[in-house]
Amino acid sequence: MGHELTKNDIKKMEEEIEYRIHEVRKAALDDVKETRAQGAVSYTHLRAHETDSYLVCRLLLEKKKKTSAGPLPHLRPSHRAG
Repeated sequence: MGHELTKNDIKKMEEEIEYRIHEVRKAALDDVKETRAQGAVSYTHLRAHETDSYLVCRLLLEKKKKTSAGPLPHLRPSHRAG
């Protein structure tokens, strides 16, 4: 016959799973914190390092958005109920 698990065995397994879940969550949180600390820069900082060509492209895109922004066309149902 095979080995049967006791309630104590199951409890130990559950505790081990909970511990591992806790460790994985902790490691993931640490990774997020590290990434944010290394990669976070302000919009002003990014703009300060903007090259002339990127500046021209950005300004043209902003101008295009302002001139092409208009009311959205109404959506029509693809079929009528009836």
